[in-house]
Formats: sequence, C-alpha cells, structure tokens
Amino acid sequence: MNQPLLPRPRFWVRAAKEKQIRTTLMGDMIRFMIVFLIATVLESLLMSLPITFWVLTRNRLELQQGGVELGNLEKMIAQLMEKLPPWMNVAVLFAAAAYGIAAVFYCKKYEKRTLPSMGLAKQSALPETLGGLVAGLALFAALTGIGAAAGGFRVSPFTLDAQQLPLLALALLGCAVAGGARELLFRGYLAPSFGSGLPVAFAVGLTTVASLLASGGGSGFVPYANLLLLNLLLCVCTIKRGNLWSAIGLHAGWLFAGNFLFGFDLPANDRLCLFRVESAGYRKLLTGGSNGPEGSLCATLVLLAALAVAYALRAKDPAPQGEANKPGTPGPDATI
Repeated sequence: MNQPLLPRPRFWVRAAKEKQIRTTLMGDMIRFMIVFLIATVLESLLMSLPITFWVLTRNRLELQQGGVELGNLEKMIAQLMEKLPPWMNVAVLFAAAAYGIAAVFYCKKYEKRTLPSMGLAKQSALPETLGGLVAGLALFAALTGIGAAAGGFRVSPFTLDAQQLPLLALALLGCAVAGGARELLFRGYLAPSFGSGLPVAFAVGLTTVASLLASGGGSGFVPYANLLLLNLLLCVCTIKRGNLWSAIGLHAGWLFAGNFLFGFDLPANDRLCLFRVESAGYRKLLTGGSNGPEGSLCATLVLLAALAVAYALRAKDPAPQGEANKPGTPGPDATI
C-alpha cells in the first residue's frame, strides 16, 4: 500500500494518547504563546549573564581604550556589542536552552507527555543526529558553493589558532543546544499538540507559520521565504524520519556552518571560523545583502532541492493505518 505524502508519525499518535489536556486549536495556541513568552524572557536573562560578567570584569580605562564611549547608554551598549570577544558568540548559544527547558517542562508537567512522545526515543538517537548534522553542514556548504560559482562569494581558508579549536568544538555543542531547544519547542511540543486533533498537513502548516513568526526573519520577501522553507524542511524531516533527532542535527549543522564554519563579510580576526567569505555587495540576490546568505536565492535553491528530497523519502516510522486517522482523546483528568 502506498504511503501518504506526509504520514502521521508514530510519536504524534503517542503524544495524542498521552496528552492530558483537552485538544482545542485555540487552547493549544494560547498555551503555546504563554510557554514561548516565558522561554523568551528566560533566554534574555541567560544571555545577559555572560555579557554582564564580561562588562563587570573590565575597568573603565580598558573600555575607553577599546573605543567605548562611556556616558551615552544607548551608544555605549552598541559599542560594547561590537567589542565582545569570540567566546561570547559561543556562550550566548547556550541561553537558547530556555526554549527546550520550557517545552519539556510544560509537556511533562501539564500534558503528562513522555520524552518519546516528543520524538526523543532512545533508538538510533546518535546515528540520526549525526546524519542530520552532516545534512545541515552539506546544505549550507552547497549554498555557499553555488554563490561562489555564480560570483557572489569569494571563499578563502581562514588560519585558525590551534588554541581556539576547543572553543570551536564548544561552538558546535552550543549550536546543538540552540537548534535542539528550538526543535523541542516547535517540532517536539507544538507539532504533535496540533497533530493530535488536526490533519497532518494542517498541523505542519500551523507549526511552520508559528516558527516563522517566532523567528522574526529578515527584511524582504526572499529571507522570509527561505525561513519558511527551512522550517518546513525541519517539519518534513521530523515526520519522514519519525523522530526529532534528525531535525536537531540538521538545525545544529545549519547554525554551525552559518556562524562558525563560514565567516561572512567579517574582518579576519573578528570571528571564530574555518573559512572566510567575502560577498559581492552589488549582487544582493546572490549574497543576501544585509540578511546574510540565508536570505539569498542560493539558499532558496538549496532549500527547495532539500525539501523535494525530503518529501520523496519513505517514512521511517509511520503510525499504523488504523491509528493514524484517529484523533487524540483526552485523559480522565483532562482540562480545557
């Protein structure tokens, strides 16, 4: 029997059975907005910790010699952000763990769901994550290569100090934390919650739009379209692989490549990276302009190709046909 294009994954069915809160679209949306708001505030607090520590350990003379004008608060903050050391770019990644913490806490405490119902079954966790990581790195390398071939980018090796290799490894871990936390929130918590009472396509569409709005996007049609495609790809990947691990790996690989594998339009010593990439400023459609490479047509082509491949894959762990079409039923202590 032929599979549907987007079959309901088994862990979505498990989530629907375990969910102890009555499934209503409006209720799910309101609860998600509350969880997201709390996580955003927590992330902001966590991000401020390393920045505050760095500022407090500098004295007034050091800041002035570094080109920071004290007095005008707004200008001072902008100058401080430009002077932050490379390790700060890594430290702030871990603050995104707030989204994963909030999602897991809510699902376990209020919906009474287990981690496997969020796509985090132990089976094949490592190979699925590594496979997704390689895919994410390859996709970003492909968009950079396409841009270079079209004359939009010029790629050159970056001489990385051996002492920075541990920081680079920590950056990869930070990208896994940041990407994993977002996946837990959107594809581990929100998508199965929507999917417990809606057709798969609607649940995917709503989750993709929610993640797009929460991400903020860039300026212009192409950056928003690319962000939409990336979030749709992560949703389809989760459904086809039947778990969250592959999407976590893909998200981590994409983040790591864009922030640490390739350093776009930055001074040679300004960021921890393996390759330095210079953009042709007059070719904004190829380079993404101020939105970066993720806002370019190169990214559009790569994401469309990846999405086509993901749709063509046979689902690894779809729900049995008899269970796939049954809506979730609330438990005995369900509440609206």
